[in-house]
Amino acid sequence: MGGVIIYNSSDYNINDLLSSNPYYDKMYELVLKNTQSEKAASTLVLYLESLKQEDLTRIRKYSFLNHDFELQPLISLYKEVNYETLVIERIIPSQAEPSYEVQLSYRLKKGTSKEFRTVHINLYDGVNMDIYEDPDQ
Repeated sequence: MGGVIIYNSSDYNINDLLSSNPYYDKMYELVLKNTQSEKAASTLVLYLESLKQEDLTRIRKYSFLNHDFELQPLISLYKEVNYETLVIERIIPSQAEPSYEVQLSYRLKKGTSKEFRTVHINLYDGVNMDIYEDPDQ
């Protein structure tokens, strides 16, 4: 686990999430390696945990999307994800913008086939960043 910082006390504790969830720790390290940004790595983990906890307030904090009608399909989807199977398949840097396409795979709690999703980490200025995920993908 890299040198992790906690952004504020109202967030989930990133250190606890990484130490108690090996799938988050692996994702964190891979995003950090590819983006050279602890904040990008933390933001992805905190976004996924917010979805797992169905926490609309925190999802809005990390997501580019902020309307309930956009976020509800994502919450419904991630409620069915077996997080133990969640991995990053590939990270592709954008050629034009400071962003990264992150291709995730996972299995559903009631399924055996591998599912795929793509999320985009938008870095903007390195301080402000968010996650974009198409709810209809």
